[in-house]
Amino acid sequence: VTQGDTITFRLQYVLPTSSVTNFNLVDFLPLPVLTAQNLTFIPEGTIPAEGEFTFGPLDSFSDLTNAPTPTVTFDTDANAIRFNYGTYSFQDQAPGNQPITTVIDLLLTLRVNDMSYGDGLLLTNLLIHEIP
Repeated sequence: VTQGDTITFRLQYVLPTSSVTNFNLVDFLPLPVLTAQNLTFIPEGTIPAEGEFTFGPLDSFSDLTNAPTPTVTFDTDANAIRFNYGTYSFQDQAPGNQPITTVIDLLLTLRVNDMSYGDGLLLTNLLIHEIP
């Protein structure tokens, strides 16, 4: 990658029961190449532009009744972007619902910054789930 390029990341997470409690996905970006920033949600169906995110084509969690759209915050100290899904119970949406497996699939696009970095530097993007 070169300074000024845009990179689109695909983040996926499987939810075995489609129910979450205080659920966050945290994406730690590679330094010094990318800088954590706030992101704007756009509708599905398009590749997000710089600073935007959307649901990817395999996202099935967002199709559930009343499923939350994540709120996004960023942490410059950790160089991380947090997608907060809050609490959601699939079983509460209709009596008798049995747990089902769904997928969170997010696309986000960021621009490579103009900070110097070493030739041959391996870039690692780390995604974790966080339940405070």
